[in-house]
Amino acid sequence: MLRTLSRTSSKPKRFSTRVPTLYIVASDGNIDHKRPSPRIPLELIEHVLSFLPWGICTRSTLSFAFTSGFALASRTFREMVFKAFFRSISLQDACWKRTLKIVSIAQDRTHDTIGFTLIRSIYAPLSSMKINFHGLRHLRLNFEQEGLQTQHPICQRLFPNLASSKLSCLVIDMLPRIDRTLLSSISKSFPCLESLKLSVTGRLTIERACFCWCCFEDVLECCCHSPIPDGHGDVELLAKTYATALQPLCDLIELQLGVLLSEERMIYQHMVHSNEQDNDSIVTSPYDCTVCGNSKHEVRSREGVASKIIFQSLPNLRQMKWSTFFFDHPSQVTSASEMERPPFWLGWAIFERRNESFVRL
Repeated sequence: MLRTLSRTSSKPKRFSTRVPTLYIVASDGNIDHKRPSPRIPLELIEHVLSFLPWGICTRSTLSFAFTSGFALASRTFREMVFKAFFRSISLQDACWKRTLKIVSIAQDRTHDTIGFTLIRSIYAPLSSMKINFHGLRHLRLNFEQEGLQTQHPICQRLFPNLASSKLSCLVIDMLPRIDRTLLSSISKSFPCLESLKLSVTGRLTIERACFCWCCFEDVLECCCHSPIPDGHGDVELLAKTYATALQPLCDLIELQLGVLLSEERMIYQHMVHSNEQDNDSIVTSPYDCTVCGNSKHEVRSREGVASKIIFQSLPNLRQMKWSTFFFDHPSQVTSASEMERPPFWLGWAIFERRNESFVRL
């Protein structure tokens, strides 16, 4: 019988690196069994477990360190540990097969026919997303290895396995493009989304081995970072297309679209400016360029127009973000500080709904 449940120390050392541990003390065999043994509600124990650093991560060596003793105490404790441990998963290909095997065994025991309902948050390679996750709340995907020709086929195979009315937050990084087909597919597969964050421009700021303009141009050709004017004739057409595709998301509160509303030629014109100064590597972005700065007012006006159209289409939307070269505050940049910024610098144009209007932050 369980008697006590306590931490190893109520006052841990300031710089202690010891693994947090829970001790389960069994009852004394000589105890008077006529006296009722104290019982701790399972809900309280689950609440204590929620404060521990559960979750699978390929970089963590402590995940199993304090699990075995608690899990071996009883079958009930083992089930509690299992649920807590698999609530959040962050894996690479090497660990995915082993994790999949463990969860599959548990699924067979519980006769779970609708998917892995234990998992609430997952960050894993696209190649691993071949099973059903009907209990997800948060989902983050990385399309860095995909191209313009493979994005839509991947989404068609992937989203049905992840379709869940419970999903509230979806993040997709390194997309080749953001278009009506993608947005419509997301709206159909995840109708209860409250937060949607999509990004193409992350491909432009990612760290790479070479920062010369030739290699950077190859990156530009592999994604639709600026959909105006080739993808959409003007900003109003783009905003209306996006708004129509997203309209089924009635609960959407936060929307982030990582595309540039400046014209596509701006980046290439900036490359010409830099080459005229005999710069073989990227040392500035349009943010720093005095020539490109002449387009600042026009680009900011486009961002306001597009945001207004989308706000009008999504009545519950509270915040809207666009990728931009022209931002005002350090908090809107994509890097932690200017010293750490990549050579090609981008930020966010942030808009919020205030009463019946919206403002730019």
